[in-house]
Amino acid sequence: MENQSLETYEDLIIKFCDSAAYHEDSSSLLHVLDRSTYRLPGITLIACQKFLERFGEEARDIRTHRAAEGSILAKLILRTYHQHQRNEWAAKCLDLMDRMCLEQGYGVRESLDEYER
Repeated sequence: MENQSLETYEDLIIKFCDSAAYHEDSSSLLHVLDRSTYRLPGITLIACQKFLERFGEEARDIRTHRAAEGSILAKLILRTYHQHQRNEWAAKCLDLMDRMCLEQGYGVRESLDEYER
């Protein structure tokens, strides 16, 4: 799927994020979004938001696999922001990044440093 536009899968992504399957295997969706060579759909932010709601505590603990996913999350939020600066998703991306900074999410500082380069 990394060589396809994911915007055509927005409904599927939203339904997956609301399912029990996302709780069991959020990493598969996060990796698909991360590997995509196309512009990310704005609803990428919904996947990130749902992840933080469900796994925020685990994502701060570097002993869990959720911490690695949290690092991907920061990259996805910044990439979505960069690709949607002129629409309604930009402010939502910044709000979610602020939340990750306040919660000291794993990988946030590194992702922000990389983005600024």
